[in-house]
Amino acid sequence: PPADRDEIRFGARATLRAQDGQTRQVQIVGVDEADPAAGSIAFVAPLARALLGRRVGDLATVRTPGGEEELEVLAVEYDDA
Repeated sequence: PPADRDEIRFGARATLRAQDGQTRQVQIVGVDEADPAAGSIAFVAPLARALLGRRVGDLATVRTPGGEEELEVLAVEYDDA
């Protein structure tokens, strides 16, 4: 994990809240580990790029086929290596 564990970086698991109130958890991983259905997204994915550098309480805007979606970062966690 990075020195600043409060910021979303590679390997982070982030809990997000969408505008409709639904929450979801994603983990930023390498391209070969990505499994969006399981919540693992590649660091080059649009959602991951929108989240990188964000902290708890920050908003991230991501473009989706249905338009822009704003997500609030609720938690940032890292697995201890």
